[in-house]
Amino acid sequence: MNRMLTILTSLLIIGGCCDIKTQPVMTPAALIGKWKVQELSLPSPDKCRDIYLNINSDGSLLSTDGTLEETMRWAASPHAMGFLITYTYISNNGKVNCQGIPAETVRENTLKVSYVEIEDGGRSLRFYLGSERTDHYMLFKK
Repeated sequence: MNRMLTILTSLLIIGGCCDIKTQPVMTPAALIGKWKVQELSLPSPDKCRDIYLNINSDGSLLSTDGTLEETMRWAASPHAMGFLITYTYISNNGKVNCQGIPAETVRENTLKVSYVEIEDGGRSLRFYLGSERTDHYMLFKK
């Protein structure tokens, strides 16, 4: 009887700490979709509240920031509690971004890698401005 109680207690402890059903498994597929910025950690003009990321399953990414549209390729790999996204710049439409910065300057200063975490059951994407979790981020919602 004591042995059975020990086994049941062990199963309850293990089951309680590792509830696989309630912990979503996040894969790069969870990044796919159209995302709109909701929160910026750095002071930005009001026009910068109209930033979109359209992340596609074919590895393409279209970013709209003010009148600037950029096309990139992306690849994700697991990192910490999220993913490292690596970008390869393809093109832009030659216009300025929401801060009035010319397209060529934006291109020269575009991040090559960023760390992202998927939150709120896949409805939010916290996009850090660097390859690690920092105080600087953009929060996007689907």
